[in-house]
Amino acid sequence: MNLVFRPEYKGLEGRDNISGLKQNLLVAPVDWFTTIAPADAYPNDDTFTGALTDIENIVKITGNHVFKAGKGWLKLYSTFDTSKLTQAENAVRDKTGNAVDIEAFYPGDSPQVAAMLSMLKNCECIVLAKPLDQSPTGYWYQVGEEDLFAQIMNSFATQTPTGDRKGFALKINAYMARMKYYYGSIALMPTTP
Repeated sequence: MNLVFRPEYKGLEGRDNISGLKQNLLVAPVDWFTTIAPADAYPNDDTFTGALTDIENIVKITGNHVFKAGKGWLKLYSTFDTSKLTQAENAVRDKTGNAVDIEAFYPGDSPQVAAMLSMLKNCECIVLAKPLDQSPTGYWYQVGEEDLFAQIMNSFATQTPTGDRKGFALKINAYMARMKYYYGSIALMPTTP
């Protein structure tokens, strides 16, 4: 295997490392896309003869996801300090993969949101989540990829008058080869379809 690594991986060196996600998730069913941009291919055998100069390119998506006419990312609000992304390897000897999950909370009992979530639970999706420490032009975490799409599940609870919040607890998950970072452009759903 022709692995290419940098000679040193330093610490933060003064960069911010703020935990959490920004409040809006971006969601799109995969059949809304004409093109789902990939990350660079991983050189997984000795036949690789290309020049992989930066190992991080196997997790970076620098191309643009392209939507069909009249489609784009749905912006889904989540209550601040309720959203998190986790990635965990599902590994046994000679088999690896990653479960990538987002947990978030949508407040209230909106019929529109209930209907949208009811429909999305049956769709293969791609979901983007912006880290708190990224600028508007910085990367997004991507959950779901070509042929390994994200699933969106939810549960609703009214809670008690003195208890927790009323709303939808969201769980988004995908099984992926590795984490993905989306650097491409963002086209939101048009306000008039």
